[in-house]
Amino acid sequence: MSGLADLGAHGRPHPWWTPLRVVLAIAAVMFTLSLVAKAPCAAGAWWDSPRDYAKACHTDLANDYAFSGLAERMPAWDAGLDQHVVRPEQTVPDAGLSYVAAVIAQGITGDADIEERRTAPVVDLAEDGEVRHEAVVYLGVAAAIQLIAFLVGVLFLVRARPDRPYTITVLAGAPVILFTTLLGWDMIPFVLVCAAWWAWSRKRAAATGALLGVAGVLAFWPLLILPALALSGMRRGVMDAVGRSVGSAVVAWVCCALPLVVISGGAYVDPISSYADLDGGAGSIWDILGGLGVTPTSDTLNLALLVGMLVVLIGVAVFAMKAYRAPDAPTLAFLLVLGWFLLTKTYEPQYALALLPLAALAWPRWRDLLVWQAAEILFVLGTWWHEAGFTEDSGDADRIYPVLITLRIGTQVWLAARIMLDHRYPGGAAAEVRVSRSQLDRTS
Repeated sequence: MSGLADLGAHGRPHPWWTPLRVVLAIAAVMFTLSLVAKAPCAAGAWWDSPRDYAKACHTDLANDYAFSGLAERMPAWDAGLDQHVVRPEQTVPDAGLSYVAAVIAQGITGDADIEERRTAPVVDLAEDGEVRHEAVVYLGVAAAIQLIAFLVGVLFLVRARPDRPYTITVLAGAPVILFTTLLGWDMIPFVLVCAAWWAWSRKRAAATGALLGVAGVLAFWPLLILPALALSGMRRGVMDAVGRSVGSAVVAWVCCALPLVVISGGAYVDPISSYADLDGGAGSIWDILGGLGVTPTSDTLNLALLVGMLVVLIGVAVFAMKAYRAPDAPTLAFLLVLGWFLLTKTYEPQYALALLPLAALAWPRWRDLLVWQAAEILFVLGTWWHEAGFTEDSGDADRIYPVLITLRIGTQVWLAARIMLDHRYPGGAAAEVRVSRSQLDRTS
């Protein structure tokens, strides 16, 4: 176990530097370093391809500002498709967050002539100096929002493990934060999931479900935590709390999703249909198979994904019921969410942020998590090199990118195996750090 965790158990407390403040300071420094690394991006690399890939500057947020209608103060679902470019995978909640950040940025920089912009070609707007300055401020607003979300999420996880707070340093100081911030709005579901674990530790089952339901409106993966809670409850005999969590999650999801469907004119379901029609995408195991000549149709992939997730669910259920030591809810959630990301049609670099809080709770061991994050970081860099064509050989074939995908998948499977094997014996390697498990599993 790390020295920080041991200090949390045995050290003499400092009058001001409480464990919570120490962990929050680490998180603030790590997030700030990620923004400092973006200095070349704000200086112009965001709009200079392939320099944006070479300096790891690529982000959907910067590209969306001019091309998706934000500069003209139009939500993505109202943008004119004749000249605007709206990413098919962009969800309505993401578009709404982007719109709010853009309005704030324009208020900071001064009122722009929106009507004039709406009559100008988008290509000209993307090259306009004023618009680019606004885009930098827009990214700054997005960074401030996500920094607050990250710190609040860390706070919730520390509160969820009050007698072992320094274990959360594996999340607060995670190197993967340096490479995945500002790629999207992923810190918003992150903080909601962290809040859900805090609520679960405080025996607030209804609040747990409500938070997961809201997070599920933003992204699909938080909903996979619900079956993890159910499996943990079945093993420990607390199904009444699980029922309240699932019920409140359904109510929260419906109450949040329906207004978005109405506001967006049905655009809320567009990313779902786009995903269903998608063939094997970048970064996934299907991308590797495509390079080997195996190219299933979208319908075949949908069936494979459905069957694969059923197999994952059954496997995790067997593990939950048969393991010598009852796995806690974060462990089961990590395995289920990881199963989804291993099978999904496309794997984005920022997906590591979804796994990070679950991994920190399930397996708070620095060495193993650093090995996993090293593979994720190499994959992030490899993705940008691949997109820019830096790793293509003379025959336009990229032989490095599939290797990095395989390395990332192999490391993820290795981490899952480490966690599962630890539960085969009365006292596993994680026994020293898996304390107060009842706080996350025994709910009223």
